[in-house]
Amino acid sequence: NTTSTLNVTGAFNNLTINGSSITVTLGGNLDVNGTLTLTAGTLDVSTSNYTINVAGGWTDTGTAAFTEQTGTVTLDGTQTLNSNEAFYHVTINAPAGTVTLGNTLTVSGNLTISAGTLDVSGTNYAVTVSNDFSNSGTFTPQSGTVTLSGTTSAILNPGASSFNNLTINKTSSTGTLDNVYLQTNNLTVTGTLTLTDGELIQTTTNITAGTTSIAAAATWTNQSTGDITIGAGGLANSGVITWDGNGGAEGDADAILLRSSQDTVQRTISGSGTFTIRDVDIKDMSRSASTTVLSCTNSGNNTNFTFSAGTSYKTWDGGGGLDTNWSTPANWSGDSVPGNSDTVVFNSTSNNNCTIDTAVTVTNLYIAGYTGEISQGGNSITISSNYSQASGTFTGGSGAISISGNVTMRGGTFTAGSGNITVTSYVMLLGGTFTSSSGKLILSAEYIR
Repeated sequence: NTTSTLNVTGAFNNLTINGSSITVTLGGNLDVNGTLTLTAGTLDVSTSNYTINVAGGWTDTGTAAFTEQTGTVTLDGTQTLNSNEAFYHVTINAPAGTVTLGNTLTVSGNLTISAGTLDVSGTNYAVTVSNDFSNSGTFTPQSGTVTLSGTTSAILNPGASSFNNLTINKTSSTGTLDNVYLQTNNLTVTGTLTLTDGELIQTTTNITAGTTSIAAAATWTNQSTGDITIGAGGLANSGVITWDGNGGAEGDADAILLRSSQDTVQRTISGSGTFTIRDVDIKDMSRSASTTVLSCTNSGNNTNFTFSAGTSYKTWDGGGGLDTNWSTPANWSGDSVPGNSDTVVFNSTSNNNCTIDTAVTVTNLYIAGYTGEISQGGNSITISSNYSQASGTFTGGSGAISISGNVTMRGGTFTAGSGNITVTSYVMLLGGTFTSSSGKLILSAEYIR
């Protein structure tokens, strides 16, 4: 048994590790201008996680072992990557070059295509990535499958390339660790988009898929403006879909377009999973069972969709003139005080301050575009569904606050008072300022993010 340290200032042309009982541990970064071949023995990047750059090819198909630790392998030339073992981070940085797979590729960390092309080859070798997939070059999917797996959240940036099949299978049960965040570029899946486990978070980028399958443990959330295009294979949902244009108050602009990949040809949305669809513009869709959508636009050729006006809204318009009291009917749209079935909206209609001078029970409370202050005082506030704040100021008092749904802060200022605040579902602190006080914040939520 032999253990040696490899520490070279310059670059190798070709390098072969071939000794069944040897371990070669890196003592510095390794640069190979030709081919790195692992035939027998072990190559260990060491606990210092020294980098490896290979320009001519990587071959590891025998009994050799590669101990990747948490290091990075960079492929910086045209070559074949043929390895029967996992990498940690892999970077493709081969301007005008192509890295072609000669075996399945498993990446326990990030796969980054900085420049050049990664081609799964005509054999359609599978690619599995546990953390981020980021593409600034070219990804050639052929007829292969890319799987985003593991137990940590990930960022998906497809770049200008498409996928053939894409599977999301994030198995963590802890908070947001099963989330995949689509960022920067649109996602196109020409074959099948499969959500097995975890949550796909869509924001301003669009998603197009030939076929979509959502399993019971999976979720697709779009509370922004990214459009959705469904292909000939349709969409089958056994999990949870939330498509909510702009993610704020119901009745926002219908910022999400739900469309067929072929205009005037219906696409089928099937499955007995949960569908929450509001503030979406829908065209050429057919549901297998009747589905009610809220405050959506019917742009035609839709079957089994019931388009509902949605929730009853009360907007603060400050029209009373004489005072700023919540209990003054003239301060509200329709000149009536919000009731327990109403969604309350504070927006730019009026920036007059509001004083809560009575106990309040409503369905939702949304604050967006409002620059005034809402003062609670000593009165209780009961919200049977959600609280969302993107602007303005909420100043708590001695009264208790009970929220049975979600709390989402994207902006503004929330200053808690001496009264307790109880939240049954989750709290998302995405922006703004939340300041605690002597009152308790009582959470039954799975997580705060």
